[in-house]
This record gives sequence, C-alpha cells and structure tokens, in this order.
Amino acid sequence: MAQTKRTLTPPPHCAGIFSLITPFNASLTTVYTVDAIETFRELKADRVDIYVRYYQPRGLTINDYTVDDKLNASIVTLRAGDGSLIEVPDTYIASYPGDSGADHKHLVLIADLGLIPDYMDVNYIAGDVKDVLTQNLGVTSDVYMAVAPVNTKLTYSQHIQSERQRRGNVSVHVSKDEQIANLLAQVEALRKRNEQLEQLVINAQP
Repeated sequence: MAQTKRTLTPPPHCAGIFSLITPFNASLTTVYTVDAIETFRELKADRVDIYVRYYQPRGLTINDYTVDDKLNASIVTLRAGDGSLIEVPDTYIASYPGDSGADHKHLVLIADLGLIPDYMDVNYIAGDVKDVLTQNLGVTSDVYMAVAPVNTKLTYSQHIQSERQRRGNVSVHVSKDEQIANLLAQVEALRKRNEQLEQLVINAQP
C-alpha cells in the first residue's frame, strides 16, 4: 500500500462531500468545508509531533507516518456545519468535491419575512427550519435570524391591515405535513367505517 500512496489536497475553502480512507471517516450526508491546510514542513517548524497528534490516536504506525512524511503530505482540517472538526492527512483523502467530475454548489437558504412587528417573537422559526433541513437533507446547519437594514414605520391603520393579511395567510395555508395528517385521518375513518359495514353484513346473514 505504501508504494501506491499519493497526496490529494483539496483547494482552500472547498466545500461539499468528502470521502476518506480508513481509519479516517467522514459522513457522506454532511457538508464539510476545508478550514485549514498545513504541510508537514510547516507543522514540524511549529514543533508539532505529527505522529503523536494525528497518526497514533487512529492506530496508525510510525511507518505510515514516515511514508507520508516522504511525500511531504499535509494535514487538512475539515469543518462540519455543527462546528465539529476532522483533521486528516491528505494521503487519506479518497475524493473531495470537484475532483471526480461531480459538481457541487454551496447553497445558502434565505427567506424574506417581510415586515414583522417588533413585539412578535419569531426566533423559534430558526429551530424549526434547522429541523426541516436535517430531516429532509441530512444537513446540520446553524440557522440565524437577521434584521435587514431597513427601518419602516407603519401607521396604526396600515399595521392593522398588514396583520390581518398576514394572519389570513396563516389560516389559509395548509402545510404538506398537515395535508398528509388529514388524509391519513380520512383513510383511518374510512377503514373503520368499512369494518362497521362488513360487520353489519355478517350480522344480517341468516
């Protein structure tokens, strides 16, 4: 294995799905961003014991380290959306976003909430959005509530009209999950009704 080893160094700030070689492991459903790249030469200049810090805890041998040292490998720090880090030699990177022909985008979700009265607490929405992202995309990401640099005052009548329209939208909108729950309830009601009818037929037989 030593003769076939090679360095595979991703570009700085590269983001997406990384495939690592055992004993290193990265989730294939988590987006990682290259947070730092340090060559062995740079680390040794800073008096870092590379073997003890990065190799030994993973059960790798001094020979594994020596082979990588001759290749002047680098330690790549990958940061996940939840802040967790993976420090991996670039000789243990099997693939990174963009190196194998699979294009990736770094997507950012932005929602314009419009004018919201100061007295209304909407911070809970950030947690709901975070749950939706994890449940549907497997992405763990921090969701922040920000205020756009616009200070708009409405007259009292304008405020009342705006609130009526906003609350009307809330009452009219039926979410996908709510639609599914309603349909499941209808199916269950029909199933019970069918059982009752079947029982009536059975009881009516001589």
